[in-house]
Amino acid sequence: MVFVLIAGLVLIDGHNNKADAGYETEKESILATDTDAESKDLGHDDIIDTSEALPSDDEQENKEENVYGKEEAKEPVDDEVERVEPEYNNDNAQSQDNKDNTESTEDSSEEKTEAEAADDNEVMPYFSQEKTIDGVTVRVTAEEGTFSDGAYLVVKKVSSDVLNEIDEAVEEKRGNVNVAVSYTFDIKVIGRDGMEIQPADGKSVQVSFSVAENTNENLDTSVYHIEDDDLHAEKLAIDVSGDTATAYTDSFSYYTVEFTYYEKQYVMEGDSTVALADILSFVGITGTDGNVAKDSDITSVSVSDESLFTASNTSGKWMVTAHQAFHTNEWMKVTVDGVKYEIVVTDATTYKTDQTNLSWESGNTYVKGATYSFVSSGTWYVNWESDYDGNASTGISATIDKNGTITFSNGETQTLPSGYNAWMLKSGRADYGAEGSVTVYYFTGTTVVLTVDPTYSISGQTHTYNGSSKNLVSQSGSGGTIYYRYKKSTDSSY
Repeated sequence: MVFVLIAGLVLIDGHNNKADAGYETEKESILATDTDAESKDLGHDDIIDTSEALPSDDEQENKEENVYGKEEAKEPVDDEVERVEPEYNNDNAQSQDNKDNTESTEDSSEEKTEAEAADDNEVMPYFSQEKTIDGVTVRVTAEEGTFSDGAYLVVKKVSSDVLNEIDEAVEEKRGNVNVAVSYTFDIKVIGRDGMEIQPADGKSVQVSFSVAENTNENLDTSVYHIEDDDLHAEKLAIDVSGDTATAYTDSFSYYTVEFTYYEKQYVMEGDSTVALADILSFVGITGTDGNVAKDSDITSVSVSDESLFTASNTSGKWMVTAHQAFHTNEWMKVTVDGVKYEIVVTDATTYKTDQTNLSWESGNTYVKGATYSFVSSGTWYVNWESDYDGNASTGISATIDKNGTITFSNGETQTLPSGYNAWMLKSGRADYGAEGSVTVYYFTGTTVVLTVDPTYSISGQTHTYNGSSKNLVSQSGSGGTIYYRYKKSTDSSY
């Protein structure tokens, strides 16, 4: 057998030693070690004579037997090794899966916690935005932590069909007042995603309305919040400063801001003419400067029935004329500084003869010398003019005797003041706590100039005529002029 060492690789019979099943790795190592030792001092060009270095066939066979003898005590070669795969039961596999899932869940929880922390730390800056519609500037203001960053205000007018329903809801809360001007808006705050948002829990916002009517001393301002789900109206507490009314709320939907006034009533005498400025002064309507309204503040006047009374402007002065007596409640609408007011107009009646079942009508006069009785109709009354802000009763009837003493059904009495010969019934407004503002009536003393009834007769009286005493026989009247007939004292001539 010939061995050749080429570049450190041992060839046996021209084959790689690993291909020979009779040789082991250790044998290769031995042979390689022996040949390496002999070749340390050889150069690349040296020729090796292997005839003496190689063992004989018998020696080689013996050496091979010794080598195999050693190998039997060692582990088998790779081709004979029994490979044992690791054993994993289902429980172990499931346990490993659970572990992986747990780690994944923990990671997810950590991510969620971080997301929640990010939400908690979301920027919610101070909010203040405004929109102007129909001359009304609507502003919404909120402190930090109320709305998310990027939120914006939207204010719109309300459609007519929804507006009618809102008016009905507000009317239930309004009370017995007249509405001069009213505005209704749909107010929303929109988030960055385009969806409507409400204030954060526990947060309230300011909603303010800036408009000229807030400065009008004739008007009272009210703000109502109407829920859009059931259209239930809630009257809000407000602060009015200058031309701005501010309310506080914790949600958005519809809002109505309106300006109202209590009933205005004026009593006209039949066939009379009165300056309109005097009427406005009587009912308490002022100009924008807070003083009594002037003719220059009045832009238009209309009346309910021009056959009964009219209003006219002559040379810049407004006058109201009653053309005949009337016993119905009429109205006059007067526009002062752009605001229209309705004034109830009635014709005053002066009673001098006994009357029963009288209603409570402001402006009527009841002359001493006759009896009068008033029905109970739920009307509020006050005992006297100076105290009508604090001492009122309702559901009262009353009578006036010939001496002018008023007796109310609750036992109170009122005596006609000295120097007056009649009572006049008047009305006003007063606030009574939970009852709110009501119309109250009160009696005040007045003087009525009485004219002589032209159809009466007087006899048996002595008068002086042309410096001498004459006996009055009879008299007659016509057109308000009285004619007297006297008998001479010395004869029967007249």
